[in-house]
Amino acid sequence: NSSYEVRLSGQAAAQNGVLLGADVSFQVNTVTCLQVVRVFPADGANQVETTSQITVLFNRPVVALGIAEEQPELPQPLEITPAASGKGEWVSTSVYVFTPDQPLRTGTRYTLAVRRGLADSTNAPDAALAETFRWQFTTLPPRVAEIQVGNTSILPGQDFVPTNVALIPEIVFSFGQKMDAAITNKAIIL
Repeated sequence: NSSYEVRLSGQAAAQNGVLLGADVSFQVNTVTCLQVVRVFPADGANQVETTSQITVLFNRPVVALGIAEEQPELPQPLEITPAASGKGEWVSTSVYVFTPDQPLRTGTRYTLAVRRGLADSTNAPDAALAETFRWQFTTLPPRVAEIQVGNTSILPGQDFVPTNVALIPEIVFSFGQKMDAAITNKAIIL
């Protein structure tokens, strides 16, 4: 992450003694350290779908182009807390995507990290990720998607009272995610 000016003085001379006459100069910039430039879900995001993939974009290549069979040998830079099992893969030389095996926990704040020291594709030690990059997001809380009383559907928040309901109706709650059946059954009050 530095700039250098290279200058050749006009006093340089050919073998026959003729001077170059004018200075020649140019500037070069060395690469910056490896950086995380964007993450999905974004830092601080709320109401994140539990089926979301987690994506990290770097400012330059971390891995070389390769074939799918080489994926297990490539760096797996993402740490997730609480832990989530899944598969991480490099979809390009600078984009890493983690796909959870199961939906993430509902209503949970996840903390993610890419540890300092991750090297880029040049493997130059002074170009590695200088600081651990951390971010957080929170998944959707549990929610009722729909309630069905007999043949009538009711959406949560809908001001609707079914009429002419059978004395022993079937009442079905549909949720936006898997629920703990024992705890949820205890929470139903008639």
